[in-house]
Parts: sequence; C-alpha cells; structure tokens
Amino acid sequence: MLAKLVFRNVKRNLQTYSIYFATLTIIYSLLYSFNTVVSNPVLNEAGDTKQILSRFMEQFMGVLSIFAAVAFIFLVLYSTQFVLKRRSKELGLYSSLGMKNKKIGKILFFESIIVNSGSLILGFIIGWIISLFLTKILISIFALSSKVNYFYVSSKAIFITVICFFIIVIISSIFNKIKINRVSIISLLKEEDANGNEIKLNRISQIIGMSISIICLSVSAYLINSLQDISSLKSLGYIILIVSVIGILIFYYTFGNMLIRMIKRIPKLYYKSSNTVLFRELSTESNKNSITIAVMSIFLTLSFSIVLIGGSSYISMNKEISNSSPYNLTIIANKPLNKGQFIKELNDRGIDTKALFSNSVDFYTYKSTIKYKDLGIEDKNLWQIDNGLENQSVSVINISEFNKILEMQGEEKINLDKNQYIINCNYKGTLSYINNFLEQGRSLNIGNSELQPKFQSPTDNTIIMTSVGNNDRGTLIVHDSITDSLEKDHNVLNAIYKKGVDERKLTRMINEYIMDHSWTNDSGLQFDYKYQTRDRLRDMFSGSMGAIVFLTMFTGVIFTLISLCILSIQITTTAISFKKDSKILNALGLKYEKISKLLHKEILIYFMIPCILAIPGGILVGKKIISFFETFLNFTIQVNPVVLTIQIALFSLYIFMTYNISKKIIKD
Repeated sequence: MLAKLVFRNVKRNLQTYSIYFATLTIIYSLLYSFNTVVSNPVLNEAGDTKQILSRFMEQFMGVLSIFAAVAFIFLVLYSTQFVLKRRSKELGLYSSLGMKNKKIGKILFFESIIVNSGSLILGFIIGWIISLFLTKILISIFALSSKVNYFYVSSKAIFITVICFFIIVIISSIFNKIKINRVSIISLLKEEDANGNEIKLNRISQIIGMSISIICLSVSAYLINSLQDISSLKSLGYIILIVSVIGILIFYYTFGNMLIRMIKRIPKLYYKSSNTVLFRELSTESNKNSITIAVMSIFLTLSFSIVLIGGSSYISMNKEISNSSPYNLTIIANKPLNKGQFIKELNDRGIDTKALFSNSVDFYTYKSTIKYKDLGIEDKNLWQIDNGLENQSVSVINISEFNKILEMQGEEKINLDKNQYIINCNYKGTLSYINNFLEQGRSLNIGNSELQPKFQSPTDNTIIMTSVGNNDRGTLIVHDSITDSLEKDHNVLNAIYKKGVDERKLTRMINEYIMDHSWTNDSGLQFDYKYQTRDRLRDMFSGSMGAIVFLTMFTGVIFTLISLCILSIQITTTAISFKKDSKILNALGLKYEKISKLLHKEILIYFMIPCILAIPGGILVGKKIISFFETFLNFTIQVNPVVLTIQIALFSLYIFMTYNISKKIIKD
C-alpha cells in the first residue's frame, strides 16, 4: 500500500520534481565525470603531466566534491521547502484523514530516494559520456598516443558520487521530518495560498538604502582595484568581503521598490500592452525573494570570476606555449664548445640526428659589458623573480646566427649594418623598459664600437627555448664583425624534429645524454649541459594549468547550478500566482499566446536580476586575481569572456526548462 502510494505520488508530481530532478542529474554527472577523468589511466603516458595532474587534482578533487556536497545541502533544503509548499494541501489532507506524521515522513523519504536514485542513474550515464569527452580533450591537449577507453569505470568516482547521494537524501529526509512535525494541519492546508512577506519601503528609505549600497559597492570596487599583491589581499580581504556582501544585500533589498518606482516614471513603457502586470510581478517577486536573490548574486559573482580566471589562464598559457616553443629541442652548454660538437656527441650517444632532425642551428652567445640597467631596467620596478637583474650582463649574438634562427621559425632575414644593433625581448617583465629605451633612440657601446638602434621596438622571437613567458629578458643582436672581438659565453643547439618522431622517447634519450655530462660536488649534482624540449614545456605548463582549469570549471559550474536551480524554483512558484493573473488577463481579452510571451519575458528578466551585480563583479574580481596569477606565473594573461560560454549555455537551458514548466502550470 505504501509503495503504491509513493510511486503514484512521484508520478503525479513529476512537474513539481522536474527542476529538482534535472539539477541533481547534472550534479551527479559532473561529480562522476570530473572524478573519473583525474583517475583515468590514459594520463599514465603523460609522464610529468601525470605527476602534476594526479598530485594536484586527485588531492583536491575529492575535497572539492565534499565541499560541493555541502553546498548542495543549501540547494536541497531550498528545493525540499519548495516541494513541501507545492504539496502542502495534499500532505494536509493526509493528516486530516488520520495519517500520522511518521507515515507522511516515510512517504516523503521514499519519494526522495526514488527521485534521487533516478537522478543518480541518469547522472552516471551522462557523466560517463561527459568523461569520454573530457578525456578526448586531455589526449588532444597533451598530444598523447593513447586512445579513449570507452569502457573505463572509476570505482573511486562512483564511491564519491554515491556518498554525495546519501548525504543529499539524509539531509532532505531530516528537513522533511522537522518541517512536518512543526506544522499543523490547518497551516498545511493554507500554506500553498500563503504569500511571502513583501517588503514595502517608502521613497526616503529606498533612496537611503540604494545610496548606502552604491557607496559600499564603490568602496569594495576601489579596494579591489587598489590591491597590489596577495599580501595586500590578506590585510584587506575580510574588509572587501564584508563591505561587498552588505552592499549586495542592501541593493537587492531595495531593488524591487526602486524598479517599480523608476518604471512608473516612463508611462510609455509602463502602460504599454501588458507591461503593467509584468513589472508589478517582477517588483513583487524581487521584494519577497530579495535576500535569496542577493545570495544568488554572490554565488554567480564567484562562479563568473572562477571560470574567467581558469579559462583565460588556460587559453593564454596555450598561446604562450606555442610562441615559446618554436623548436622541439634546445641544449645549452655552460661553456663554449667547438662548432658541431653537440651533433657529434648526440650521434655518438646513438641519437641519429640526420634521421631525427629536419633542421638545427648551432650557435654561440657572447659576453658584453652592457648591463640591463644600461637599457633602463631597474630592480625596484621589476617582478620579484627578477631581483638583481639590473646588474646582470646582456647576452649578445651575431646577425648571421640570428637570421638562421629566423629561418627556422619561417621568418624573413634581417639586414644589419656594422653600426647598428637590435634588441630581442619577449618577456613581459622587461618589455616596457626595452620599448622605452629603443623609442629614445639611444646608442650603445659594444666591442669599442658605437652602435645605433635599427628598430624603435624590439623583435620578439624565441632565441633559446627555456620556459613559457619567462624566456628572453633582452638579447642584443649585432653585426658579425662586432662579435669577433667579444668573448664567447655559451654554446646553444636548437633543433626541429622530423614528422613522426616519438618526442617523449627522444626526450628520455636526451635526458640520459645530459646525465652523462653531470658531476657532483659539495653543492650537489651539477650539469655541464641544460636542455628543454617542447613536450616538457607542454607537460609542465599545460598540465598545471589544465589541473587549475578542471578545478575552477568544476567549482564554477557547481555555483552556477545551485543559483540557477533556486532561481528556477522561485520563478516556478511565481507561475502558480501568475496563473490567477493570467485568468483575469484572458477574461479581459488577452490571448494565451501573448500571456505566454509575457511569462517568457518575466522569466528572462528574473534570471538576469542577480546578474546586474554578478557580471561586473565577476569580471572585476576575475581580472584582479588574474593580475596576481600573472606575477606568480611570469606571463601576461588576456581576459577572455568567451570562456563564460558554459554559463550562457546553462542559463539558456534553465530558462528554457523553467519557461516550459511554468507554461504548463498556467495552461493546466
């Protein structure tokens, strides 16, 4: 009897549970897919990447999953309250017919298990599909030879997802029991018709409230912009947080009243068609749900900023990797060697350079008396990593070897007179100083020759492949006759591999070659040679940034889902009261199609209300934290709003879903 009643109730209340069910399905699918990807054995081939991704992601993904489950509790409690309110008359009827609260609680408990179980099963299926897609992306990013294992199932991901399932079911059941035990039969029968407390503020209160919120938000924006580094965030972080939260809460507390007052001052807009009903509904709902909308605005601000940080950093990093690795291999000798010695030693080591290299350049760098401070660079204005740079000597190479490097990169040669010099620089920490120095047209004395700049801006090629974004702080290029009188400093080999060469296998062989030229002293292991390869750069930087993106995207999507689900529930509740207004409008001659359009407008605008502060706030916070990332990673990150596409897609999905559910409520 109980089982039959439970299944009948679930079937009858599919519309009520639909948004809750859809959100839980997405949540379970994300929990499973993200935890599956980080433990996928396909990453074993990635070497250093596996170490970075596994250590970073596996440690924090489980923690984030539990954190996400805690965040879901807020969503579950809100959703459960919505379901109870929608079914209050039904539950009140059970109670009036003599059913005990304990049995009503059992009914709701088993209903919750059925809905959650359905979401869990569907979530596993969708999560499996998403995990395949994410794995393919990882294989593409890291250029792995592995293929996607379509039948891979992660027991750890299943365990974490099931734990979250039980947490959600238990919390939901406890809340249902408390709610039912605290209310009377009469209150249950009347609850669905009860409206929330609408906030009514007079004109002076509205002006004062909005003024305070604008001041608070302006102060927090100013403080955020004034942050210089992480240390300043530690001292001002709590102040910014408190002032921002106060500003957001007061803004939305007064928003509903201000909205209707401002719109009334535009009669052509307010009285046009059925806009009167639209704006009054929006004003009323904004008033009743002001605190919740404010919290959703905070959640969305976090979501937008987190996704913006992760996505922009990753896109910029990939661009930097491409610019910083025009070769497959760079080897640097700490002292000058004979020309061709690198190639000879590699061949002797069993590395057939003729069969493996399509092109290579063996060149020298030279010592000079020019210091970086002679180029206008001062330590006090540099990033922390560059302390002491101003007193370091600037390296020199000759134009012939620089042109060979340009040819390797597919660029045209440069003609340089004996009395001219060029500066190459692609490091953002010193680029502005080099630009300023060259714009002034200042001369340099190199090898007892007075040289003039050929260009008013530096070239930005990668001469020696070392790292991403931290490559060339400034290198002087001069005529060959000048370097004839300079002392050789280092020997460098740049090489490009032929197509089809196994880069990872060759990197292991190069590493063994480098180890053959190592030795030990009191300071530890020392090397005669240093090297860098494109696959190592990609592994180190794509791997670390890939981990950050996975974690930020996961967190950002979770916050977005919670916000959208609650907004959807609120607007669906509004549709119940809007149903009464629609009957009146229909009786006055307004067709159902126009009522549907009116409902669509209301839903669209209501979803946008939290974004009034969330979008600019998210961009502001995101840009500031990105500036901290730039200092930490030593490269420029371009803010890319395209990464917010996933949020746009989720907004579109929930608006579409909410509209269809609300339309059915009104039509029925």
